[in-house]
Amino acid sequence: MTSRPKGRKSVTAIRAALLVGFILVWLSTAFTQVGTNATGPATAAPPPEEANSAELAKKLSNPVAAMISVPFQSNFDAGMGPSEDGVRYTNNFQPVIPITLNQNWNLISRSIVPFIHQSNVTGPTSQTGTGDIQQSLILSPANPRPFIWGVGSIFLIPTASDKFLGVGKLGIGPTALVLTQKRNRAANFAVYKTYQWVDIRGGTVTDQLMDQNIKRTVDEQLAQKGLTRVDKDADLYVGYQAAVNEEKSVNVWGTGPRWMGGMAQAETSTIAVGKLVIDMYDPARKQLVWRGDATKTLDPKKDPDKNYKNLQKAMAKLFKNYPPQPKK
Repeated sequence: MTSRPKGRKSVTAIRAALLVGFILVWLSTAFTQVGTNATGPATAAPPPEEANSAELAKKLSNPVAAMISVPFQSNFDAGMGPSEDGVRYTNNFQPVIPITLNQNWNLISRSIVPFIHQSNVTGPTSQTGTGDIQQSLILSPANPRPFIWGVGSIFLIPTASDKFLGVGKLGIGPTALVLTQKRNRAANFAVYKTYQWVDIRGGTVTDQLMDQNIKRTVDEQLAQKGLTRVDKDADLYVGYQAAVNEEKSVNVWGTGPRWMGGMAQAETSTIAVGKLVIDMYDPARKQLVWRGDATKTLDPKKDPDKNYKNLQKAMAKLFKNYPPQPKK
């Protein structure tokens, strides 16, 4: 004798699962829009085509990444049932939907919706339909350091379309995760979209007009490279060091200047009069990721207009090969 779920009950369970999915997607969109309006202009995530395969793989392996994903998992089990001749095929629909609560916290929705066919598992019968849904809600920091973590609750919802495909009970419990990922120490310049200016102690010029001209010419070049200047929470910190009237020591930081939460300087070298050094730091990794310099660009004795034109030419040459191409 074969036991099968009633058609209406199976269809109702499938519709309920789809409705839950649509509601979660809508909530994700709504919360993201509210968060953007409340905190001002938001930095858009880089399009998938701009992220390299390593970055994408890292996000996919992160269970609480702020990225919508809809994976499917198929399992086949044999040797089941009292006669050990039963088989079961399970296809799990596992949508992961991040909901942005604010700039510091995300709520991650992880669902497991099983679609099951089994035969001779509970005797000489077969069942086809949906199993019990597992729903996790995990609170996780948007920028976890130094490791990835999240805490929340998991629910077992008795949605099985057949009594032999589920446990028939509601379950609630805690859930948590902690993990680390290996990082590629090479900078991925495709993910940098914004920058902000920072002053490197002892490196900036005292002449206000010259300081403005230096930053203005750099701004022009970075705008052409697709970078947007912001006042805070930037992807990159940009600073300069210059020698106008006399030689001076230029700082070479090992893990980032003190204003970036790094350690003390690693070494120093000397820059000649008229030389300008531009530094770019990744504040998340606390590393110097790019440095360029231009010689004979600053001369306080020259006319300000000539100085500005010289700076424009020098910065155009300096940023010609930015961003650097990855080594093959």
